[in-house]
Order: sequence, then C-alpha cells, then structure tokens
Amino acid sequence: MCSPGLAFAFVAALALNDARAAVYYVAPSGSDAWPGTIAQPWRTLEKAASSLAPGDTAYLRAGTYNERLIPRTSGSFGAMITFASYPGEIATIDGTGIEFSTDEGQVDLSQREFIRLSHLRVTNASGAAIYTDGGGSFVIEGCSVDTAGGSGVGIWNAHDVLVDGNEIVAVCTRGWQEHLTIANTNGFEVRNNHVHHTAPGNPGKEGICIKDGTANGSVHDNHVHDVNFNGIYVDGSFRGVSNVEVAANRVHDIRGEHAGNCISIASEAGGLNQNVRVVNNLGYDCAYSGLHVTNCCPQDAPHHPLKSIVIINNTFVHNGREPWGGGLVVENDEIEGVVVRNNLISDNYMFQLAADAGAPPARLVIDHNLIDGFRGTENEIVGADAVQAPAMLADPANGDFRLRAGSPAIDRGSAASAPNCDFAGSARPGDGDSDGVVAVDIGAYEWHTAGTKRRAVAPHR
Repeated sequence: MCSPGLAFAFVAALALNDARAAVYYVAPSGSDAWPGTIAQPWRTLEKAASSLAPGDTAYLRAGTYNERLIPRTSGSFGAMITFASYPGEIATIDGTGIEFSTDEGQVDLSQREFIRLSHLRVTNASGAAIYTDGGGSFVIEGCSVDTAGGSGVGIWNAHDVLVDGNEIVAVCTRGWQEHLTIANTNGFEVRNNHVHHTAPGNPGKEGICIKDGTANGSVHDNHVHDVNFNGIYVDGSFRGVSNVEVAANRVHDIRGEHAGNCISIASEAGGLNQNVRVVNNLGYDCAYSGLHVTNCCPQDAPHHPLKSIVIINNTFVHNGREPWGGGLVVENDEIEGVVVRNNLISDNYMFQLAADAGAPPARLVIDHNLIDGFRGTENEIVGADAVQAPAMLADPANGDFRLRAGSPAIDRGSAASAPNCDFAGSARPGDGDSDGVVAVDIGAYEWHTAGTKRRAVAPHR
C-alpha cells in the first residue's frame, strides 16, 4: 500500500459513537455547579474527567486550565470518551506550579481505555505532558505540546495507540525519556507529527523513540529536526522490538554532543531488535549519520542483537561533521539478515556507506545503492551493483531531494523488497526515463516524466 501504517479497528469506532451520547462544555468562566451546557459550562477539567461516560465528549473553550486532566472512566469500543478544544478555539492545559514526576502526565491516561484527545495545548508540565502507563485504544490528535520535564507524549505498557498530527517542542527539560516515546506497546501508529527543537540550554533526548517491548506498528510521515541524540530511534532495549516500519519521514539537523543520527537502530540492553523496515526516508544535515545500525551500548549489556533489518530507498545527504560521520553505517557484529538497498547516499562528510570490519559479510546484503562522493576512508564500501556518480538532485541545499532529469539514480534500483510508492506517495516504479526503461529508481523519490508530487520542501505542521 502507498500509505504506510496500520489500520486499527478501534479507529473505525470513532464514527460509531452512540448518537445518544452526551456533549458537555467546560470554560474558565463556568461553574461546576452548572449543568455543563454551552450556555452554562463547567469550570474545571476535574469535573469533566469525573462526569463523562462512554461515548461522551467534553469541549474545552478557549483559555487556560491550571490543573491536570486525569480521566476517571474508560470509554468502550464504539463509544470513545473525547476531550477536545472547542472547534476554532484552543484550550491550554497549563502545569505551572503543579509538581509531579516524569513518570506521570499533565494529561494522564494511565489504566484507561478508549480515550481521545483532540487539538489541546499542553504546556509547562513538570513531568510528561501527555502520558500513560497501561491501558490503550487511545487517539492523540492535533495536540500542541511544549515545555515539559519528561516526554511530550509518553506511551508505556499500552496497546493500540494512534498519535497523529501533533506538534512537540522543547520537552525533556529534566533530561528524561524522549520527545515522543512508545515503550512496551503492542499496536501503534505515529504519523504526521512535527517534533522539533530541544529546549535551549538543555541536553534533551531523542525525537521519536520506539523501544523496549514495542511491536506491530509504524512511524511514518513525521517531520523531526533540531533535537539531540537521534531523530528517530528504534531500540530493542531490554525486552526487544519487533515488526516496526519507519517510512517517509523527514529528519534533519540532529546535532547532539553524544549522538546525532537522523535514524538509529539499536539494542542497547540486549533485547532482540527484529523485523524493522526503513523505507523512503529523507535524512540530512545530521551531526553523525543519516542512518546508524549501531552496537550501542557495551556498558549496558554484552550483546546487541539485530535481525531482519531492511533499509531500502532512503536518501541520506550531507550528514557528519568534524571529527566523524557520514551517510549510512553498519557498526554491529551481531547482525543477521540486514539488507541495504536502493539508497541514495550523497555528499556526506567522512564516508558515504560504511560497514564495520566486524560485521559478518554473510549476514549483510548491500546492493544497488548510489554512492556520490566515495572518500576511501576505513571500512567505507560501495556494495554490489552500485552506481558511483553525482546524484543530480533538484535543490538539496533547500531541502528538495527529488531527482532531476538525467539523474543516474533513475531506473538503476532493484525491485527486490522495494516499496510500491515513494516519499511523495507516487507509484514505484515510475514511467521510466528517456530510453523507455521502466524500473525502480534509487532513493526516496521516484522519477516520473510528468512530474512528482510536490511533498519536497520541509513541511512545518
């Protein structure tokens, strides 16, 4: 399918809410003694959180609510409980002066089921902004999160979660967890989020992190930039990770002092990281690498197993900086079944494509990549059926990585395991170049003689 990601049954339930379900209203000028109508709204989030039944919706009118939102009741299939800003307005949940740990949330859904949060702003949380430990069937959509001690969105020990179209900025000010964390969760989709900018003067953490027992989900169509450590991180940690797709994300300007990879695949504490598919991503201007298959972290565990990691049709440009870094590096001697194919790797600092001497060649397949700027550094390779030539990209300095007419990447890729669409959602393979050949192109974009869908310059959602 051209749109990566999983379709969860519970999402369909949004359209099935009982028509008899109640709608309530909350406003800073209201009173909890009132009936919660639009003319006589409640005053507090606590009143709404303790009053809503399955299928009910609470619309929060514009203004600031200086309290935590902790739903007291779960929804059910076909009857989600919804907390949303009133249409056309923004309700701000402000944690100023409210102290709690990074293992709790300003909005805390722990142990609840079938809850939707829609277009809320959450700010100044001493812990996480939006958080759960347990429960599931959550939809977190269109929310704006800034200035939190812990994660902007932290999902732990949950199931069936959709995180869609949120903006997360300047969180992790207490140096704990990641901007958007999915941990020990079965069934998830993280899509269309804008995750950016570590808080000034703060070490920060990763952008989007999938880790430690998480399985069966996708991270796609997100824009991640200007955070520290790693932009998108898939980490087996202790309990492993399995069946994850990372697709069509734009990641750039990741500039941490201790890491700085656009995308990183790891098993820090020995949990098996397996069946991870990385396709159609753009990674550029990151301090360390466009993509790092890593052996981190020897101080945490003696083994770091990675199995069935497929890296196909990505574009990595201008990554690495003094004193080290480059395009794509495999630096793990416990890999099994790693495939690196059809990637466009251009103008990176120290190397374009490198594989550590300890990485077993029989367990690593590298073919049909475009290598633009081979440096000849230690462990740098090109792989089988490589194209070594200038990439001929549209305007990489301004974030446009589409292929220009005549690019040597056109029709030079392999169809084996290639995605059937590209970063812009155009069909792969395209309609061929001037010689009439129709074959898969190299890189995140497929060439089409009639033009490619525009999604090229970084979208600020």
